Amino acid sequence: MADNQQILVGKIVAPQGIRGEVRIQTFTEKPSDFQNLAVFGKGIEPRALHFVRAVPNTNVIIAKIDGIADRNMAETLRGTELFINRDSLPKPGDNEYYQADLIGMARHWAVSAVSRTLVPATLWNWIMAKWLRFVALQ
Repeated sequence: MADNQQILVGKIVAPQGIRGEVRIQTFTEKPSDFQNLAVFGKGIEPRALHFVRAVPNTNVIIAKIDGIADRNMAETLRGTELFINRDSLPKPGDNEYYQADLIGMARHWAVSAVSRTLVPATLWNWIMAKWLRFVALQ
C-alpha cells in the first residue's frame, strides 16, 4: 500500500504493567478515538489492538494487543508506529484538511499592500473578497 494511504495515528511508547498492555501516544483529535479505529503496525494486524483506557489529561492510552501476553513481549513493540488505512477516514468538511494532505502541498504567498507583510495567498484572497464586498456596500 502506498505511504499516502497509511495515516500515522500513534506510537507505542512503553509497556504498561506485567500483563502485556502497552502505552500508546496518540496523534488523533481525542485519545478515545482509538476505540473505533482498525489500527495496524509492524507485526500488528488490524483489529488486534484493543483500547483499555485513556490516561486522564494526556494523549496517551493503554491498550492490549492480541498475542502479547507479558511485559517482555510488550517491550519488543516499543517505538512501533501505528497506522490506519486512509479509506477508513470520514471525508473532511469544507475548509478542513487532514495533516497528511498538507504535507508536500505548494505554498503560495501574496504581499499585503496595507501591512507590507507576506500572507498565504488563500488567506489574501479571502481578505480581498471580504474587503471588496465591504467597499461595494459603501
